[in-house]
Amino acid sequence: MEETLSNCANCGQPAMDGDHATPLCSDCRESFTRLHIPVWIRIFAGGIAVILLFSLFTLPRSISLGIHLEKGERAIKAKKFNTAVKELSKVLEKVPSNIEARGNLLIAAFYNQDFILLDSMYKKLEDVNIEDKDLYGEIEKVMLKANEYHGTDDFDTLAKVYGDEVHIPDTALSHYLQTHSDDCFAAFSYASLLYDRKDYHRCDSLLELALQIDHEYIPALMLAVNVHRDEGDLDGAMTYTDRVLAINHESVWGLSAKARTLLRQKKFKPGLDVALKLYDMDRQSPYAISTLILAYHFNGHTGERDALIKKAQSVSLDPTAKDNLQYALDVINNKEKF
Repeated sequence: MEETLSNCANCGQPAMDGDHATPLCSDCRESFTRLHIPVWIRIFAGGIAVILLFSLFTLPRSISLGIHLEKGERAIKAKKFNTAVKELSKVLEKVPSNIEARGNLLIAAFYNQDFILLDSMYKKLEDVNIEDKDLYGEIEKVMLKANEYHGTDDFDTLAKVYGDEVHIPDTALSHYLQTHSDDCFAAFSYASLLYDRKDYHRCDSLLELALQIDHEYIPALMLAVNVHRDEGDLDGAMTYTDRVLAINHESVWGLSAKARTLLRQKKFKPGLDVALKLYDMDRQSPYAISTLILAYHFNGHTGERDALIKKAQSVSLDPTAKDNLQYALDVINNKEKF
């Protein structure tokens, strides 16, 4: 039987011998088996490779920043504003223009009573369109509260009549508060004057007035702690301290006040525990340093106390830090009553 020769399916020339699914001549088979990639595919593949390489370098950074932002937002919801500042600051170190981080940092700064940071964030957000309505609402709420920390136009006018607010007569202040019963700042200012005069009863009444206007008015809560502590009412002082800490669980001032009140109550071990927690949270705070020195002292840990004093004295201190350290030293040396 005569063998049937096949022709090349591509060019019609005699096909190569062999059992092939598609008959092709040797030239066509070599041409088809050689890989030809069009130029446009090569360019496209190169672009994909560049994108992948870029992602390998930038994706971990983006994920890290996202984690810090999320941690900051969670800390705010948990009322841990010291932690929030640390996490959000890490985001802004890498992406200074991040609106979400700026807005949340403004909120955290207020509850930490860091008005320099608050003012800085406010200026950077002043002309920015904040699309996140929830964030915008929280910022607006905080700024309304912050306005209570400044004198109103009416109170400023009254102060100018007498030179400044310190020299306003009691009669004028009393009359002003009768006609401006919603002026939280005026009530607090008058209370501060009375505290300086050691008129604790009237001071306490005015602080309560301020707290009726705004139950989270932190300056009034802080002064109320001092009033009750000076009067020897340590349980009352602790009540107001707890109110400060309910607003900000990581309030440096609040934790310091709690530790010192516990020490005054002769609850030395709990006082030391709070002081250590505060110091671990913020090792630069003069309140944290001086409070831990006192806690070490009253717990009889003289070695740790003296080491911390030496460490504090080895660095340059601002006036606030110097005053705090000196107070602790005076208490230790019985020059100051604790």
